Amino acid sequence: MKKLALTLFLFTLLMGGTYSPKKDAVERIASVKEKVKILVVFGYWCPDSQRNVPRFFTVMWAAKNPNISYELVPVARGKNPLREKLNIERIPTFIIYRGEREIGRLVENPRKTLEEDLAEILTGSGS
Repeated sequence: MKKLALTLFLFTLLMGGTYSPKKDAVERIASVKEKVKILVVFGYWCPDSQRNVPRFFTVMWAAKNPNISYELVPVARGKNPLREKLNIERIPTFIIYRGEREIGRLVENPRKTLEEDLAEILTGSGS
């Protein structure tokens, strides 16, 4: 697990280091009071994962919210039981849970920006 964490850290520095998330969305994420968990299903080989997973880390590091935890789930190409169990059709997929209940997911690319879409799900404030 340490090797995966180090690899992702370096990956983020290289791929996401120039990303500047929107401050207001980061502040909304930082203000979340309930415990939530984000399951990040991604593939190293996937261009959308290469772009959006480092951005996710940049947003999480900027928000510094101890109420938000995340778990990284790398997957291989093609079908596999985990992707089928979680109903993952495209990656990356960010599944947001409050307790055991899924409250939202971001699939492949954000509608607005990653941080705005996350803030909407986490705060329940769609626009």
